[in-house]
Amino acid sequence: MSRLTLVAIFLCIPASYLLAQRTTAEIVGTITDSSGGTITQAQVNVINQDTGIRRGVSTNELGNYSVPLLPPGSYRITVQYQGFHPVTRTGITLAVDQTARIDFVLEVAPWRRRSR
Repeated sequence: MSRLTLVAIFLCIPASYLLAQRTTAEIVGTITDSSGGTITQAQVNVINQDTGIRRGVSTNELGNYSVPLLPPGSYRITVQYQGFHPVTRTGITLAVDQTARIDFVLEVAPWRRRSR
């Protein structure tokens, strides 16, 4: 292939392709209960363990969540929903352009009667 042909090919590539390198990562997943039922509106908190920056989202009608545009680093995720024990996972390391799938299963918290 001649240099002229290579230059012509290079000039035909849209600039958006050349600049489209992602420098962030994403965490996605599904929240279910112990029977496999999805949990909607669960609170998912993602915390960068190096910077302390926190991002919070809720699960959708299918129990799915997505936290995009995260800088690479080490993360902690906590999931909470009323009537269930909260669950935390630590040491989740994200690299550039990575999509990490982190699913959670929540266990029902025992009902406690208030003492008088």
